Amino acid sequence: HAAALKWEKANLRLLTRASSGSIMLTATLPRRGSFKGLSPHGFHDVVYHEWGDPAARDVVVCVHGLTRNGRDFDVLGEALASTHRVFAVDLPGRGESAWLADPADYVFPTYLATLTALLARTGAERVGWVGTSLGGLLGMVMAAQPNSPVARLVVNDVGPAIEPAALARIGGYVGADPLFATFAEIDAYVRAISPFGPLTPAQWEHMTRSCVRQRSDGRMLHPARNRHVGLATKTGLDGPVHQQIRIAPDW
Repeated sequence: HAAALKWEKANLRLLTRASSGSIMLTATLPRRGSFKGLSPHGFHDVVYHEWGDPAARDVVVCVHGLTRNGRDFDVLGEALASTHRVFAVDLPGRGESAWLADPADYVFPTYLATLTALLARTGAERVGWVGTSLGGLLGMVMAAQPNSPVARLVVNDVGPAIEPAALARIGGYVGADPLFATFAEIDAYVRAISPFGPLTPAQWEHMTRSCVRQRSDGRMLHPARNRHVGLATKTGLDGPVHQQIRIAPDW
């Protein structure tokens, strides 16, 4: 198990930068930063993407959904860069961040510890928070804590309760881990499993290129279909993870 995981990590390449013929959504690319996060089974590398003047007083933290990554916020980050410093994290096992050693560690406490480290990295005492889906749930938990640094909270594609039908849909594809021979094939797959409404061709291409990994044998996979994230999610749909996200009584 450990040897196979090590091989996968060593033989995956993220297609995050524009390649020949690809469409750019923004005029600039974010700066890339990283730090060490801590889970119950050791430290791991966490990558974040940053826009704006490093000296800017106003800070916004952006957190993506369950199977996405921080590059989902490229357009927002560039739009806010003239007035804010913007941070968008790749949660563990997503984007350019390292996979965790134990699948059981893909849970709220690990994510909250990661985000607390990110907040410390910003150096800000108060931040705005933009969260999509899982990122919105994590923002609710953060904002509800005593002495929270979250001054403003924007949530997208989520509420304080998640319906069983939505959890069943997520469980139907997360962690499926399919492989594809061409970019066109994986692009079609991303469109099929992404309920994000009508997007332009450029938006769809960005969504795919920002998350696809290419193995050394040339085949491509969707890293957020990381089977270890999927295992933790599916295990929790009727158990601990489901309990964590049923936070409506606290709001």
